[in-house]
Amino acid sequence: MTERERVEEVRLFFRFKKKEFAELLGHAYPQNYSNYLNGKSNLSIKMLKSIKEYNSNISTDWILYGQGQMLIKSNTNNIQSITNKEGTINQVSNTGNNTSVSNTSEVLKVKLEHLIRENEHLRQSLEDKEEIIRLLKR
Repeated sequence: MTERERVEEVRLFFRFKKKEFAELLGHAYPQNYSNYLNGKSNLSIKMLKSIKEYNSNISTDWILYGQGQMLIKSNTNNIQSITNKEGTINQVSNTGNNTSVSNTSEVLKVKLEHLIRENEHLRQSLEDKEEIIRLLKR
């Protein structure tokens, strides 16, 4: 699997449409992401940072070099049941600093965390705009 295929795998794993994923990566136009996939441009540090900011459990080693698993989970030392993309329940033993995970509940958790951060950002932006309006009314 190539680097481009791994980046596309991240998009598919989190069920982003190409347009949404292009925006997440900081592209102004979805065509820029298509250009990347077609080899017309390379993976930039900005794109990699955007992916990592979206989900800190995404392995940059996996994206860049194909080493390990797509998702890593650190500092866990228990056994847990997980559901993978096919809906199969597995047991994962977490004994080291990094554990690979690939499950639906993790995806939902990551998306929820992202939405919470986005909501907080929008709330702060709204408060700033309301303050500007109050100042202008004086």
